[in-house]
Order: sequence, then C-alpha cells, then structure tokens
Amino acid sequence: MLNTAMNAMSAIRSKAFVSLLVFLCVDLLVRVAMTNGSFDKFDAFNHRKPWWQVKAYKELASAPDVVLIGSSLLEHVVNEGEATYLNTEINSVKHNKSKHFEDAVFKQTGTPINTFAFGLSGLHASDAAVMVNGLLKEKAPATLIYTIAPRDFCDNMLGTIGSTEPFELMRRISVLGELELHSLLNSDERFEHRCSSVFDTLSAQSKYRHELNTVAQRTYRTNAIPLLSRYVEKPKTPMPQLPPDIRQEEFDFADYVAVFPDNEHNVRVTNNLACYQFCYQPFKPNAYYAQFYYLDYMLRFAKQQNMNVILVNMPLRKDNLNAMIPNFYTMYKNDVKKIAAKYDTQFVDMFDTDTFTDADFLDTVHLSGKGSVKFVDKLANAIAPDVAASVVKHGRDGKVAVAAEEE
Repeated sequence: MLNTAMNAMSAIRSKAFVSLLVFLCVDLLVRVAMTNGSFDKFDAFNHRKPWWQVKAYKELASAPDVVLIGSSLLEHVVNEGEATYLNTEINSVKHNKSKHFEDAVFKQTGTPINTFAFGLSGLHASDAAVMVNGLLKEKAPATLIYTIAPRDFCDNMLGTIGSTEPFELMRRISVLGELELHSLLNSDERFEHRCSSVFDTLSAQSKYRHELNTVAQRTYRTNAIPLLSRYVEKPKTPMPQLPPDIRQEEFDFADYVAVFPDNEHNVRVTNNLACYQFCYQPFKPNAYYAQFYYLDYMLRFAKQQNMNVILVNMPLRKDNLNAMIPNFYTMYKNDVKKIAAKYDTQFVDMFDTDTFTDADFLDTVHLSGKGSVKFVDKLANAIAPDVAASVVKHGRDGKVAVAAEEE
C-alpha cells in the first residue's frame, strides 16, 4: 500500500516536472518570437474600427491641420453626414475625415485645411485621452476638436476603464504612464493589475496573451473554418439576416463598410432611451470624476504640444435628458466649462433644441445624415475663423522652427 502511494506521488512529480519544463520551453519560444523584431504587435490586434483608424493615422506622411475625435455621435457626422453632404456612398472604415467641414472653413475664411476624424462607438474620455497621448505627440495638429456628450463621462455599461478596445490597443503601442494608473478605481482593480503585472513579468505567454489569442483566432478563421466547411453539413434552415446597420463581427472588420446618403428608404429611426437610462443611472461619482481626470490630462497634453483645443458639446434629443438623474446635465456642463477655463480652452455648446429638432435624429442621441449636415454648418459658423487662424499660426511657427533648426 505504501509502495503504491509512493509510486503515485513519484508519477505526479514526474508529470508536474515535465509539464513545467514544457511550459518553460514554450514560454522561452514565445519570448524570443515576440522580441526578435520580426513580429508585428500592432497587426496582432483585432482589425476593427479603432485599429483601422489608428493605422490610417500612423500612415499619414505629416500631421493634419485638424483632428476631430469623439464617440458614435461624431461617427454618424463623418459617416452618414458625409455621405449625405457628398451625395455618394462612402466607405466608413477608411473615410477618416470631414470634407464638409474642410469646405465650410475654406468658404468662410479662404484658408484650406485638411482633417482627420476619429469617430468610434462607445469612446469615453479615457479612450480619447490615451489615443491623443499615443498618436498626436509626433503628429500634432494645429487644432484638436473633441466632441463630447454625457455618456463619455457617465456610462454604466463600461466595465473597467482599461478594458475598452481603444485603451487595449493604445496600451500595446504606446506608453500610458499615469493614464494606466488612473484607470484603476478600486482595490480589486488595483490588486488584479498588480497580479497581472507580476505574471506578465514572469511569463511571456501571459504578457503576450492578447497577441497569441488574436493570431490563433485569425489562423483558425482563415484556415480551419474553410476546411471544416467542406465536411460539416450546412443547416437546412438558413440563419435570418441581420439588418444592414447592425454589425455583429466579433473579430476583424472587413476593410469596406458602405454608408449611404440619407433618403426616405434608408433612414431607420430607433428608440434607445432605455439603454441610455441604464448608462446614466445609478450615478457613480467615482467613475464620473475619473473620466474628468482624462479630460484634464488631454487638455494639459494638448497645451504642451501647442495644439488649439475646442470642446464641442453635442446635440441630444430633448427626451434624452429625461434618462438622467435630476440636474445631472447642468452639473456635467458646469464641470466641462470649469476644466475648459482652467486651460483657456474654447467650449462650444451645440445642444440646441430649436436648431436640432426630433426630425434631425435617428434616436435620442445620433443625428441623421441631414441632421449631421446641419450640425457641421452650425459648427463651422461658430469656429471656422478660430480654426483657420490656428492653422495659419501653426504653419508659420512650423516654418520658423524648421528654419531655426537648419540654421
């Protein structure tokens, strides 16, 4: 009996040793593969909207004059709005600009400008801050226009600040520093972060788990699924097709997603008031003020880079305010104005229920194509001279700096 137990323990120890040895060998191979310079860490990320937009910005030969950044509220302006303004189908994956805004500024001031637009669904102030920090240091525009709304600061659908796709992406291609530390709002998150940091230090498989998972999924989808489809019988009852505006890809967008001009056939009005009520209530002060730290950081960073920043409060349908706790919207605007004043930042309030009626919205927050055209015209009327002046000054200062360097 004793011999049997000893043999069993010996076998367990042998298997444990072999397993540990295999793990260490694999870990060493992963470490070598990831650090020898041949592995593209940026490419090893989900090729969804944030990746495509970051890729486009990284590939710019020089900084644009104006960068616009914001959530899906801006995304609709530079997708449906642009398609309607240009009266043509556009590719929303690669149409990263506002031709309408460029034309409007030139028409009013005679100053030609070029723009780049980051419009990403669910973009919070924290996401905008890490993207600005990681991308605009080397290619700083003359003007940064940040379009904001209450959900950017108060969103109960947000799990942890650092878990979003833009935050994850920028964590892998830039140095976050204090931005990472401020994403940890409680002791549980801080403990989890410390444990993760320890595991990442000890194990390459832990440190590069996201990249390994992405490569494995991409290989499976590219090679295994076509092979399996030859032998797996297709279901007799076809799956119902989703409406064209609902994108369910959990991995890798295609590089072409068509958006069409507004007309009576493709404008789909929906009611998302219950969704926004969930986002706004209950109000969580810690999460709310954490997002204001990121707004503060962004304005501080922009000032250091000599960027002119304009904060634009986006239009909402009036009934969206009913989803908020009493007086929240007033508090939100006052907090934004306070932080804007701290950095001498222009604040443009586009919440105007007289100008933007219910007919201009697809739901309680997103403008239709025609509503977006109206928005850009009104925005240009408010800021075109300031934008043009900053572009001219930026160009003049840049030439002086280049001349001084050459001298």
